[in-house]
Amino acid sequence: MRSRNLHGDYTRMATGRCVELDGMVRVYAAALAVLFLSLPAASQASPLYMPTPLSAADVLDRAKTAQGALDPGTYVEVTQSHQGGLDRTRTITMNGSDYASISHEGPFTVRDGRFQHQMWDQDENGIVTLSSNFHTRENPDLTALSFPDRWSSGLTMLGITSTKPYEYAIDVHPAGGEHEILYYDATTFLPTRTVRDGADQRRHVIEYGDYRTTFGLTQAFRYRSHDGDASNDYERHTVSFDRATAADFAIPATRALYSVPAGPPLVLAATEYRGDLVLPVTINASTIHLAIDSGAASMTIDPAVAAKIGLAPIGRLTASVGGAYAFSRTIVPHLAIGDLQVDDVVLGEVTMPRQLGGALIAGLLGHDFLASAPVGLDFRRHHVMIYPAGSPPPISAQPIPIDLDDYVPRAVLTLNGVSGHFLIDTGASVTMIFKRFADVARLHVIGKHAGGQLRFLGGVVKAGLTLVDHASIGGTDLGTLFGVVPESSLGERAEFDGVIGRDILANYIVTFDYPNRRMYLEKAY
Repeated sequence: MRSRNLHGDYTRMATGRCVELDGMVRVYAAALAVLFLSLPAASQASPLYMPTPLSAADVLDRAKTAQGALDPGTYVEVTQSHQGGLDRTRTITMNGSDYASISHEGPFTVRDGRFQHQMWDQDENGIVTLSSNFHTRENPDLTALSFPDRWSSGLTMLGITSTKPYEYAIDVHPAGGEHEILYYDATTFLPTRTVRDGADQRRHVIEYGDYRTTFGLTQAFRYRSHDGDASNDYERHTVSFDRATAADFAIPATRALYSVPAGPPLVLAATEYRGDLVLPVTINASTIHLAIDSGAASMTIDPAVAAKIGLAPIGRLTASVGGAYAFSRTIVPHLAIGDLQVDDVVLGEVTMPRQLGGALIAGLLGHDFLASAPVGLDFRRHHVMIYPAGSPPPISAQPIPIDLDDYVPRAVLTLNGVSGHFLIDTGASVTMIFKRFADVARLHVIGKHAGGQLRFLGGVVKAGLTLVDHASIGGTDLGTLFGVVPESSLGERAEFDGVIGRDILANYIVTFDYPNRRMYLEKAY
């Protein structure tokens, strides 16, 4: 399962998967062993590590042998885990590269899988999202492991730990990636732990244990992770791993939160507040205001407002964007947005202290709202257009492909001839270019703090300012643009090079077609 971590204020960019990927952890550990086979480096002596004649390639080759391979066939695995105050039971059925899983976590049920090489998941509200799998393709650490012979791979064999239990240690620190050290038992060569220094400035530790051999594969039946915040401590154990007689890996149909009848679009009149488009939402006879935000990985509500109108939080995790913030979920029996009626919808609870004419903007209309139908946003007329399913695209607009792996739209933006992947964020007032991409594109950043401060849900980050002579997205020429460049990596993600904000988007009628993984920009006049 890929959990939703919501970001706030300027970016509200989804941080994507939770600390673990449940049954996929075993696959990841095995992949590390395969990808290191040709590493030539020898160990280096240090106070922490003793030298070894084995290279990283030797260690990983033996790790691969120690783990073995699963016999052909169909299998079913049941795991139980605990995190954020909730217990979860996950059942995953697998055969070769195909798998399908269902997880029950408190009152929530989610599904995910891979069918004929297509990754998918279905969230608590029933929305199915198809993945482009860019996390694997573009993760610098995995890229380094795939090509270990490159001089710039960033891989180093550290040696054997100088204290018991003795472990082989391999350092992974490629350019643009996160620093991690992989440890393998010095006797069995099985993975024991991973220590990763994340961009969120937290140390993420994963520990593997209770290895058992089932059907040719030796795998960890116990898994634990922690990042220094007790609310995120995660523990999982495998209850059973057996052969299965049958399996259905087909991708389920999405369950849209709402629908509109065939014909012209349903037009909702929004209120503009500091550039945001805000809609009135009725819950339990109370009217609150939610801002439409493509950069939010789900729909959210402020916990104080939720409590006031009778909604109870369920579970608690700590996310990090520019600092730490708490995240819970709640279930709304019924809500109304104009003529749209929605029953039994899950909202995230995230503090959103913003004012609109004396009434609190209580949260965000994010992914599940936008994914239920094609949605058009006209910032100048303050209109939100909800189109019937299957509506033809805007006549004068070219389709722009988007990725939705993190429940937020990611598109290719070209700046001065250099292309990168940017979050399309209607909740961001400015366009943001992460420093590492600004360096690659050779953008001149004007002095420290020239771009002011970027306010995230978790804190404030100072920024510089840059001018881009020419920018384009899809077939749309954006001309020149100003971008802010954060001075800290706290709000960054390796798979994003920046954020396209309303300073650009408000010049267009923006239509999101999440079901077909496209968006459209029509010039607003």
